[in-house]
Amino acid sequence: MGALTSSWRTFVVSVERGYGDSIYEYTNDLTTRDRVALVLEEVSDEVRGTVEPELVTIDARFVEATGPSQVPIPGGDGQGWWWRVPSRLEGELRSDLEAERILKDRER
Repeated sequence: MGALTSSWRTFVVSVERGYGDSIYEYTNDLTTRDRVALVLEEVSDEVRGTVEPELVTIDARFVEATGPSQVPIPGGDGQGWWWRVPSRLEGELRSDLEAERILKDRER
């Protein structure tokens, strides 16, 4: 569980700084949080209790660094709340989101 939480934290830091990889890399990184959610459903209450406080903090940072998407992000249909768009967009991800018509006017 620690490795998944660490991967999620690392991803969130990259989103805060300005994510620039492709939409494919971004959606792959979002699936880390999908896996965290799945594992949390399977672990004991004790393990969940030790992980959730840190996860709440990391998730709050992610919410702060992102915004909701008006159009589903490819690969995220029906997924968790974390399938959001970074507020600070760089390079390839910006181009990919524009091509998919995911960005709203305020994000361009």
